Amino acid sequence: MVTQLTSMVGQLGAVAAATPLAAALARFGWTWSYGIAAGVGVVLGIALVIVVRDSPYTGEAVERIKMRALARTMAEVWGNPGTRLGLWVHFSSQFGPTVFTMLWGYPFLIAQGLESTLASGMLILMTVTAMVAGPVVGLLTSRIPYHRSTLVLVLVTAIATVWAVVLLWPGPAPLWLLVLMVMVTAVGGPGSMVSFDLARTFHPSERYGRANGMINIGGFVASLLTIGLIGLVLDLRAPGGPATYELADFRVAMAVQFPFWALGALQLVRYRRKGHALIGRHPGAMQALREGQAVLPGLSGPADPGPDDEAPPSRR
Repeated sequence: MVTQLTSMVGQLGAVAAATPLAAALARFGWTWSYGIAAGVGVVLGIALVIVVRDSPYTGEAVERIKMRALARTMAEVWGNPGTRLGLWVHFSSQFGPTVFTMLWGYPFLIAQGLESTLASGMLILMTVTAMVAGPVVGLLTSRIPYHRSTLVLVLVTAIATVWAVVLLWPGPAPLWLLVLMVMVTAVGGPGSMVSFDLARTFHPSERYGRANGMINIGGFVASLLTIGLIGLVLDLRAPGGPATYELADFRVAMAVQFPFWALGALQLVRYRRKGHALIGRHPGAMQALREGQAVLPGLSGPADPGPDDEAPPSRR
């Protein structure tokens, strides 16, 4: 739930940034607008280095990271089926809304016949929907941890289904259907956060950060590949550039999302089985999961530090 609420704050940042960015694009054009945004990012990065501390524990010496211990634990984190289950959850559910909001959603909606103002409003609708859906997904995740992966499978199926209806609709899709598509796709963002709760189940608390980092790779790899493939298909079908894109071109191009949804769902089912097998080796863990516990006996929670990764006294 905390992760979902934190994500809501990030979504508020996206909404807050939309208006000044749109104004800058209208006044200064793409190059200057994004150049200014990048420059602000550099300034903020310097401020973070100067102001933000690495640890809330003041007055302590910096903890040294031993590369041998780090390499060993990274291998153990990757070898855990829960990490891979989380990665494929993130892969399956996150790329849809990312691809839509980052690049291809707006021109796709324009090709559907929407005016620019309405198309922009649809992107804001996607952000607001994700904000509203986040706490709901967080509540379901905390109440029924045994069914977390099923929740994501249902969500991915719903996203793929509504996209199939839109792309197969004869002619431009009606507005109500586009609104439905945008709202259903938006829930994929909160759905991808379920992956980080899976890390909590399959790893001791000392390894959450490493597990989350690996899991986070999944959705963004899928997003970048999908964005690139859509552009490649559009280039092949409309070599004249964006001014020549037609709805038929977008129908074919946006269909490249379906293999990613299918691959993600298949791998999700595969590693869910392996995850259940791992949980079943720990007495009482599966029953605890069915009863609504996400931190399981013998599997997750604080771990005893080993000789290579001993925790500082304040964290024992």
